[in-house]
Amino acid sequence: MVVFSYNNWVVSRYINTWDDTTYFGGKRFSTKKYAVSSKNRNFYYQANVYAGLLHGYGNNAAINIKGIAPAAFPTIGVGYKSTSLEMAYVPTPEGGVFLSLFKYSF
Repeated sequence: MVVFSYNNWVVSRYINTWDDTTYFGGKRFSTKKYAVSSKNRNFYYQANVYAGLLHGYGNNAAINIKGIAPAAFPTIGVGYKSTSLEMAYVPTPEGGVFLSLFKYSF
């Protein structure tokens, strides 16, 4: 999977379960960052939702308009300052896939 992100807008390319090249474009919606402890507010946890459009699933997507399908998947993660590690669940017709996402802001 290759992902490019800028200002919470995301574009990615990956190979799906059916060995088809798939593209996702969308936005990351973040919740408030909650400090892990009151002594050190640099460590936090946060939940996010990625929402956008998928291309590449063809008729395998439940909603499919000319090869494009709406998509949304939740994440939960921990972070330190501008770096975070998120765990995502991407629902699929076969049940779903768990992903880990590493984010570092320059």
